Amino acid sequence: MNSLKKFDSSKWLSVESVGMVSSIGLNAPSCCAAIRAGISRFEEIPFHDHFGNPIIAAPAIEAVPNRQGYQRTIQLLVLAIRECILSHPAHRKYIPQKVCLLIHIDTLDRPDFPENLLDYMAADINEGLGEIAPDRIEIYPEGKTGFFRSLIRARKILNDSHFDACIIAAGDSLVNGRMLAFLENNDRLKTEHNSDGVIPGEGAGALWVSRFSRQVKSMLIVAGIGLNKELSVLEKDKPTLGIGLANAIKESLKDAGIPLHSIDFRIGSIAGERLDFMEASTALARVQRVHKDHFELWLPAEQLGDTGVALPACMTIIAAVAFSKGYAPGRSALVFSSSRSAERAASIVLSTTGLHNA
Repeated sequence: MNSLKKFDSSKWLSVESVGMVSSIGLNAPSCCAAIRAGISRFEEIPFHDHFGNPIIAAPAIEAVPNRQGYQRTIQLLVLAIRECILSHPAHRKYIPQKVCLLIHIDTLDRPDFPENLLDYMAADINEGLGEIAPDRIEIYPEGKTGFFRSLIRARKILNDSHFDACIIAAGDSLVNGRMLAFLENNDRLKTEHNSDGVIPGEGAGALWVSRFSRQVKSMLIVAGIGLNKELSVLEKDKPTLGIGLANAIKESLKDAGIPLHSIDFRIGSIAGERLDFMEASTALARVQRVHKDHFELWLPAEQLGDTGVALPACMTIIAAVAFSKGYAPGRSALVFSSSRSAERAASIVLSTTGLHNA
C-alpha cells in the first residue's frame, strides 16, 4: 500500500509488544526467526497411534519440561504473557491496575480439560506471573476464533473504561494422550496411514494492545476485524462452501476501509487438513474481484505444528515481527482462521512504517 494516512484510524488498535513460545523458540524473536528460516521441530513423542507407530508432534520441551495435560497450556501462557509485559518499551512504568488481561483457551468440551478448569485457571496464571500479574484477568473458552473476538473486546474496553491497555493471550497444547486420541479417533491426526491430518503442537502468544496513537511507537496496527459463521459445516455430508470465511474477510476489509487488492499478503491457520485448504481458496475466490499476480500465503503451522487456539495470536505476532524487522512482503496483511465448529474470523493488520509522528 502506498499510503495509510488517508484511512480512518479511530478504531485502530496498536500492538506495542508481544510474547510467544513454541516448539521452536522460547520467545517471540527466536520463534519468528525460526519460522522465517523454515525451521521446524517435528519429532517422535512417547505416544503411539492405533497401529503402534510413534506419533510425530511438535512439543515445546524446554518451555514445559515437567508439566502434563492442561498444566502445559497454563505454563505456556505464563511465559508468553511475562515476555509481553517485560519486553514492552515502558515496562518499568507498568501499572497492573491499568492493564486488562484477556486469555483464550479452547472450548470446555475438550477431553483433556477438567470440569472445573475455569475455577482455578486465573489463580494459577496470577500465581505464575507474580507481582506483574494484571489486576483484572478474564478467561474466554471460545476456540480458535476467540482471539479475534477479544480484539473487538479490547476496542470496547479501551474506549469505555480506565484501562490504558489490554493484553490478549491465547495458549493451547495438543500434546497429551487424551487430545492425541481425540484427533486420531476423528481422523485428524497425521500418521503413516493418514496424510490428511495435523501434526500436534503447543504454544502461546500474547499481545500488548492499546489505542492507536501516532506519537507512540508500535509494531503493528489492527485496522479491521470480521466474524462470521460457516453454516454448511452444521449440515452432515454437505460440502464446506467457504461462505462464512468469505463474509468474515469482507467484514474485516469493510471495517478497515481497505479493498482486498490493496492487501499485500495473507497469513492463515491452515494446519495440514485438505478441507481447510479448499475452504481458504474458495473463500478467496468469493471475495477477490481484482486480479493479483502474486498473493503470498504464510502458513506458520508448517513450522509450529497445529498449536490450536494459540495459532491466530501467533500469526498476528509473526506479522508484527515481520513488519517491525522489515522483511514482510508489503505493509498490509490479511490474517484469517477457521474453528472446528462454524466460527470464521479475519483481521486486517498494517505496518506502522511512516505513521508515527506524522
